Amino acid sequence: MTAVSRAGASAPASSGGAFDPRIILAVIVAGALSIAAYTFLSAYSPQLSSGNNGGAHALSNSATGFSALVALAKESGMASSVHRDEDDSGEGALLVLTPELGTEADAVKKQIEAHQANGPTLIILPKWLVQKHPVRPGWVQRLGDTPFMFSNEIPEEYWGVKMSAKRVAGAAKTAQPVASSFDDGSAPVHLILPPDYIAIDCAACEDGLRLADGKYLVATSWPDYPVFILAEPDLLNNYGLRDKARGKAAMELLSRIASYGDADRLAFDVTLNGFGKKKSILRFLFEPPFLAVTLCLVLAAILAGWQAFNRFGPPARRAREIALGKNALIANGAELMKQAGKDHHGAGVYARHVRDQLASALKAPSGLEDEALNRWLDRFTPTNMKSFSQLMHEMTGAPDAGEMVKIGREMSRWRKGVLREH
Repeated sequence: MTAVSRAGASAPASSGGAFDPRIILAVIVAGALSIAAYTFLSAYSPQLSSGNNGGAHALSNSATGFSALVALAKESGMASSVHRDEDDSGEGALLVLTPELGTEADAVKKQIEAHQANGPTLIILPKWLVQKHPVRPGWVQRLGDTPFMFSNEIPEEYWGVKMSAKRVAGAAKTAQPVASSFDDGSAPVHLILPPDYIAIDCAACEDGLRLADGKYLVATSWPDYPVFILAEPDLLNNYGLRDKARGKAAMELLSRIASYGDADRLAFDVTLNGFGKKKSILRFLFEPPFLAVTLCLVLAAILAGWQAFNRFGPPARRAREIALGKNALIANGAELMKQAGKDHHGAGVYARHVRDQLASALKAPSGLEDEALNRWLDRFTPTNMKSFSQLMHEMTGAPDAGEMVKIGREMSRWRKGVLREH
């Protein structure tokens, strides 16, 4: 028993387990940081995303993407950038739009009208129907061997005139070099067309890059603010830039379109592809002027948490429901009399108690009781005060607790005046 007792006495005291304040504080801090990080990433996920999702846009490394064109333009010395902000119109730049399957014509038209005062616009229509590769992230695989026509009739909202995109198939089994010129009589552009390419048939188009059969590779019809449309994306996408010759031809085409529209740089838009800087309530929390409100709320939460974990003084102990000692007994008895409505019935007991104290202090003769003792005490009545007999009579006949307290105060002053108490 002795050994067991000693072993038990030497055991370390419990540190609180899972309810240790330090553990609780760590859990709260970790939870708050997780919520803040989730909110921030949700608000800025389109901007923070790499964009390599296999789509046909400037951030994609897939065969249908245009990331190689962006890199090639920079390596060739042409200023270029990827625009994620809808409000950034790219002044003095050739705005390159790459709508995908499902992109609404109204969204494309809105981008064209927003950029019309700043420079020309090039629209590259989608061609292939693809799906994401099941194993390799960022890759795509083609669904069938037939090119997907974006529309048999290109929406007039894209263009302003009626036109159609036609597949030119069987012209050659391999890629074919051609020389095509804009209708203004400028030097020809040397291109390498794929075996199956898409051309534009438009009788109302006023200008463009025309082939020998009269169809357009690049067409335009808005002379007030040049807008070009390219229905054959394989001339500029990652698949089309797979060798040096095609890359050189692509840069020649892009440079001619930019110079034709008096643009000095390239701006690749990705807002149509879902990677734009969109306005949202969550973004307002992290940007001026609402950023100041967010910081104030965070600071207030930190201060509230700090106050919760750091009390001013020791924690208050819970009092007993029934206190111990004579004071508790007296208080309980008084409370019972009060609840019964008989608290004023103790007035006579209090008056006799005061009389006994006075008699003892003033050395009253033995044998005096009740009225005789009251009359003997009247001899010591202070000036301008009632006699003790009168106070005794009023106290024993007090009708309620309020009157009893009032007379009790007078009796206390009387006693102090006689005994010279302060």
